[in-house]
Amino acid sequence: MPDKNSTIFIIGSPRSGKTLLQNIIGFHEELAWFSQFNSKFSNIPAMGIINRIYDIPLLGNFFLSHSQSRYLPHPEEISKKYVPIMRRYGSLDENDLKKSDKKKLQEVFQKQLFYQKKRKIIADSGRPARLLYFNHVFPNTKFIHVIRDGREVVAELIVKYPYMFNQDVDLKELYPNSPPQLVKIADKYKNTDEYEVVLAALYWKIALMEIEKQIQLLNRNNIKKITYEEIVQNPRQTMQSLLKYLGLNISRRIDNILSKKKLGINSKKQYTYSEKENQLLTKILNKELAKYGYI
Repeated sequence: MPDKNSTIFIIGSPRSGKTLLQNIIGFHEELAWFSQFNSKFSNIPAMGIINRIYDIPLLGNFFLSHSQSRYLPHPEEISKKYVPIMRRYGSLDENDLKKSDKKKLQEVFQKQLFYQKKRKIIADSGRPARLLYFNHVFPNTKFIHVIRDGREVVAELIVKYPYMFNQDVDLKELYPNSPPQLVKIADKYKNTDEYEVVLAALYWKIALMEIEKQIQLLNRNNIKKITYEEIVQNPRQTMQSLLKYLGLNISRRIDNILSKKKLGINSKKQYTYSEKENQLLTKILNKELAKYGYI
């Protein structure tokens, strides 16, 4: 299995900024990662060799500037094909882990470290809360928890996933184990103009609650919290802090990415709240927004 502290997972609710962070910090010279080719050809671990295209002297920087092309490897969420239970929608903990799955995942990560010739590996753990699951696969793994203003998240969720947030969807369809008090709130606004906003807000709230619940059971020294706003507003300082936490130094490649990446270009709200919706959001998400300094 990978050595102690060689495995890193990025966690967070949907639309929190996990992908943005992974597409910056993941390209660090000492980090391995999973690309879209690993997902497509999950039965061919040697596909990880393709990631080393960015290590080619001189040409590496050219490829890096075009890394979002579908023809070039770029970091993606770890494939659900490796272990069947990872296809399940929702949280996972140590009780969901089989010995055979543990061995399989350890082999998958070890092979990527080998083929990519790196000493640490970083991955998006999936959603919403799978910290306890992966911590039992890789003891002493490190987690980076990305948090974003819930109002911004809700604005993006409604536009990006209209099939999930509409009058035909109930909260229990999104989260079968939704807390009864939150189901009651959703039912209260069913068939109203505000329902989509309320449903998306509760979706974010539950995702964050599940993550926080698992965080309570882990070593706090292995969890680093960072906000999307910090990444966008103070990128270099934020990356320096994160890399120090991971036992790495900021590199020329990271500086190069930060100088060219248009951070925050997708942070503008795509949905405009009515005054009533704004009040509802603040009321429903008050505890979480206050906890992370958004109000």
